[in-house]
Amino acid sequence: MAQFLDNFPIINVVNVNVLDNPSSITNPFQFEIIFEARCDLEDDLEWKMTYVGDYRSTEGDQVLDDVLVGPITQGTHKFCFQANAPNLEIIPDDCLIGVTVILITCCYHNHEFIRIGYYISNTCDSNWKDFSQIQREIHADKPRVTHTPICWE
Repeated sequence: MAQFLDNFPIINVVNVNVLDNPSSITNPFQFEIIFEARCDLEDDLEWKMTYVGDYRSTEGDQVLDDVLVGPITQGTHKFCFQANAPNLEIIPDDCLIGVTVILITCCYHNHEFIRIGYYISNTCDSNWKDFSQIQREIHADKPRVTHTPICWE
C-alpha cells in the first residue's frame, strides 16, 4: 500500500441508511451501507451487527449477524446489511421498553476501525402481551461514530 495512505483510513463509510424504520421490534434490522475504498484490499472486511439487550452488562449483548464483504477494490461499494431481530425471550423485561443501542462495527484483520452506534426507542402504547405490540424506532439522524486507527497491511 502506498506510504501516503498511512495517516488516512483506507475505508471511509460515506453513508448508512436505516431501512424499515420505525417498525415492530420483531422485524429484521436493515441498513444500507455505502463505503469507499482508497485502494484494493487483500482480504475481506468483517461487518458485525450487535444489539445491546441489557444496559447493565455486556453479557446481554447479542451479535445479530457477522458477515464478510469482499473482495474490496478501489472505489465505492454498497450493500444491504440485514439481520433478524434479537432473541427477545432472553432480554430482561425491564430492558424491553425504553432506550437501547444497535452497533455496527467493521474490522480488517481482526482490528476494528469503525463503530457506528444508533440509539433505539422501544415503545408500547398499552400493557404489551405480545412482542409484536412493541414498536422500535432507530434514531437514524444521530449516529455515534468512533474511528480507530489501525495498521492496514
